[in-house]
Amino acid sequence: MACYAAAGRLIEAIDSLAFAGALADGLRDVVPYEFTVIFGYVGSATPLALFDDSPADRRRLHVEEYQAGPYLLDPFYLASRDPFAPGSGGCARSRPTASTRGNTTATTRHRPGSPRRWAI
Repeated sequence: MACYAAAGRLIEAIDSLAFAGALADGLRDVVPYEFTVIFGYVGSATPLALFDDSPADRRRLHVEEYQAGPYLLDPFYLASRDPFAPGSGGCARSRPTASTRGNTTATTRHRPGSPRRWAI
């Protein structure tokens, strides 16, 4: 039942500054993990750090060092730069990719007709 309470908090937080934190908390109710970092990718610009709940001593690694250049190899960044193949239906998924730190990623991108790109 905890997932229903988390879903309710997430819905209540839509269009508010509390949304990213509610999303992170809700995901942790389903699958425990340590840190959440949400980046926004706009063209070829350095990714924008939209949210992170890393402890201050880990922010340098999770946000600042990533923005210094490793993002250029990140499947999320690459997916945001890659146009969709015709007939793809507007969604694509990358296989889980293990980094040298053991992190995994999966990505879902772009709704048809929308200029936004999504990574989950």
